[in-house]
Amino acid sequence: MSALPRPDLAPGPIRVLNDALHDLHHRAGWPSLRTLARETGVSHTTVSKTFSQPALPAWGTLELLVEAMGGDTTRFHDLWLAASTPADGTRPPATRIAGRHAELETVRRHLETGTGLLLVTGEAGIGKTTLVRAAAERAGTFVAVGQCLPLSTEVPFMPVADALSTCLGDGGGWLDESLARCPPYVAASLPQLLPHLGPVEPREPLPDGVRRLFYAVGAILRALDAVRPLAVCFEDLHWSDQSTLDLIEHLVGRPTRPSVVATMRTEGPLVVADAPDRVVRLRRGLTVPEVRLEPLDVEGVREQLEILGAPEERAAAVHAQTLGNPFFTEQLVAHGDDQLSARVAELLEARLDELPEEAWRVVRTLGVADRPLPPDVAARATELDQGALTAALRVLLARRLLSTGSHDVALRHPLIASAARARLVPGEAREVHRHLADALAAVAVAPAAEVAGHWRAASCHHEEFTWVLAAARAAAARHAGDEASTHWRRVLDLSSDGVTEPGFSEAEAWLGLVDALSRAGRDTELDHVCRRALDASGGWSDGERAEMLHRAGIHLDTGGRPQAELELFERAIELYRRGSPSRGLARALGHRANLRHRQGRAPEAAADLAEAKSVLSDLGLVHEQRWVTVFEAWWAARRGDVAGARSALRELGEPSTDDDPVMELIVGNHHTDTLLLLCAPVAEVSAAADPYLAARSSLALGAVEGAVIAYNVALARVRAGDVAEAARLVEEETSAPRPSWPMRTLAVAIGVATGHEHPESLVRELYEVRPSSFPRSLLAVEEASSLLWHGKPREALDCLAVAGSIEETVPGEVGRALVLAARAVADLAAATRAGPDGRRRVRALLDDLRARAAHDPFTSDNAPSDLCPAPQWKVELARLDGLDSVGDWMAAAGAWADAGRRHDVAYCRWRAAQCALRDGQGTLAGRLLTRAASDAREHVPLSRAITVTREEAR
Repeated sequence: MSALPRPDLAPGPIRVLNDALHDLHHRAGWPSLRTLARETGVSHTTVSKTFSQPALPAWGTLELLVEAMGGDTTRFHDLWLAASTPADGTRPPATRIAGRHAELETVRRHLETGTGLLLVTGEAGIGKTTLVRAAAERAGTFVAVGQCLPLSTEVPFMPVADALSTCLGDGGGWLDESLARCPPYVAASLPQLLPHLGPVEPREPLPDGVRRLFYAVGAILRALDAVRPLAVCFEDLHWSDQSTLDLIEHLVGRPTRPSVVATMRTEGPLVVADAPDRVVRLRRGLTVPEVRLEPLDVEGVREQLEILGAPEERAAAVHAQTLGNPFFTEQLVAHGDDQLSARVAELLEARLDELPEEAWRVVRTLGVADRPLPPDVAARATELDQGALTAALRVLLARRLLSTGSHDVALRHPLIASAARARLVPGEAREVHRHLADALAAVAVAPAAEVAGHWRAASCHHEEFTWVLAAARAAAARHAGDEASTHWRRVLDLSSDGVTEPGFSEAEAWLGLVDALSRAGRDTELDHVCRRALDASGGWSDGERAEMLHRAGIHLDTGGRPQAELELFERAIELYRRGSPSRGLARALGHRANLRHRQGRAPEAAADLAEAKSVLSDLGLVHEQRWVTVFEAWWAARRGDVAGARSALRELGEPSTDDDPVMELIVGNHHTDTLLLLCAPVAEVSAAADPYLAARSSLALGAVEGAVIAYNVALARVRAGDVAEAARLVEEETSAPRPSWPMRTLAVAIGVATGHEHPESLVRELYEVRPSSFPRSLLAVEEASSLLWHGKPREALDCLAVAGSIEETVPGEVGRALVLAARAVADLAAATRAGPDGRRRVRALLDDLRARAAHDPFTSDNAPSDLCPAPQWKVELARLDGLDSVGDWMAAAGAWADAGRRHDVAYCRWRAAQCALRDGQGTLAGRLLTRAASDAREHVPLSRAITVTREEAR
């Protein structure tokens, strides 16, 4: 086969596209027109036009040809877009559509290269018109649109005439050229549809006149498509007349062009009674594919909100409200969640108008309940007997107000519930809430919180108190902090108004509120609530006051004064001891032991832990002694007693969440933290954390409980150089509604390693909103690390020194903080070429920082994680004076290697290579850089620095 004829084209993007197509045809071996027609499914005439006519081909046809010849469709699509852009460079943006990507491609392909009819169906507002419009904009085909209207049933062929009229937009030249290709009867018949084409001939007797009109419409559409690629779309076919349906059946009865797309509403208000049957009627004797549009899922709603410029985080809430109906979503975004737009209201009002009284009772009850109801609850709440209820439900089904396929009674759409509530007259809602509360309470199918909400809306506050108290206790038992805090606040509000019940103690509500806020991670509220609870505790029992003082010791902001915390625990312990031994006494002793350890009073701390263990043993709470044991392990690791820490960890045994899962997670916090202090391998840290995190997941605890465990696992990954896995863990944790602060800080460390342009800016965003209980030092240390990698040693040093971060740095991190300070000083001296006096001044600054640290990390009675940086501290000081050596850096690398800190090892080897180059040991430097590059492969700035040193060495 030879080359095909080329059209005579002026230079420009259409010629470039055509030349590329002919070149592809050559490379494909010049396949024949019939071969290409067979492989693409289009006629050989269409293939010939694509190659040889000057008009821009439809993209669908071009795409099929390029695929058939093994070409790059992406490249050709770019060429086609350039050729289809007007000369002034403007091109109207295509309609963006949420979800529906597969459906969009199906409709586009049918418009461009399909034959016959494609139906697009779905309920009102589901997006049928938007889908077809978006497909038409992307297709390289003119789409003639005919709109059916409610009056179409009285005006035959109205949508057909509408579609043909759109082909007159060029002044009639396209239609005139097409008519010239048709038999004379076509021009004589069309004025029946388009009177402005000429006088209408007298109507012929049926059926011959209609048959001739059918053939005339088919002929003109084929002729129009021959001149210019054409497709036809009939909108809202459910409103069409029977004559139009017959004509469409005639047009699509054989597989010819142009293709036809029709949208049809299959359910919803204002659909003619037989509309659902029309799909079947159109398919009679034909093969009619259908694109049925279902509601969008949450991700589709998220995409729609992004298109509408609305907050994407609202996707789940909006989806719950609209059930994924794009039109309802659009209207709610445009008009606000608290009101229905006029158009939505119109759709729903039509369904609610003139309901019988019994049916309205059901709708208003379901609307106020805002959820499905079991039939017996619905009957009791509506005060209807079974027969009346069944009759009412049949009316609602007939009006498409009721959902089907469920054993419960439910409205079809949440916005119907909104419309029903909007219709309630004053006082009516209160009555419905009262009946609902009574029905739900009697049948016991609803959570206590739901029943309490209905009693509250009915202004029956004594009944509400009983149920909201039960709801608070239930939420606390589930460790649902946010929910429990809401209920406990309501309990306190009601009790302050004198609404209560026998046996209720106000102390229970205050203590429950403090615990709920703690579990929800709402630290900023805890201090205020604790102070109010202490003020209210004057009339409480000794045990209740002890519990409140104990919690105040944990949660009150004492301005960093350990003695103030200690006094609260001591007052609590004094009151506990007035009663019988209790779990609260044991835990208060444990907290006091922790404070005494921090004050260097180790013997007294050990005595507190021993007493706590004895109390728990007397109470038979042997398993709860685990938290005492893990405290002992943590403090042993903290003071460098590796053997003692390991021995205590072996005594821990297996975790159990049967009694107090939150306390068990606290054990997990200290367990994994102890392993970090011991520089345990990441596999050991992860294995220790797994049962705790599994329990956290199975109990559906929030981001706060067990947050330190997850942080410790991710931190171990970062230290081991497994940044990608650490990033996955951090992403998983920080995607929670209220992510833990340690994880947010670790995200900065990962940002440094992965080459974030300005990770220190992430830290600064956190400074202002961090809870007071969260150590500022962790933020400052990560910010300093970022600044160092961005060549800002002075700012890094200020960050560590001025902020007081060295003084308050948490155990296990002091050594790292001092090493960063020493590195900053050495970098600064090198950058400024400091003389002896300047180096002495900054050396004095480092000595001062070490003296001010919370503890001296480089002495033998420290955790291994604080000791391992000591060799690097020494060699950074030597680098300050230009006296560092390969041996010193390799000693530092060895210390980091023993701790499993791969990136720190790589850093030291990189510095050792610099020393080797300085000393003329190029071969050694090359080997060191190769090893360093291997260890630094997940640390972007370090890898870049190693690359720079390699290039400088060449």
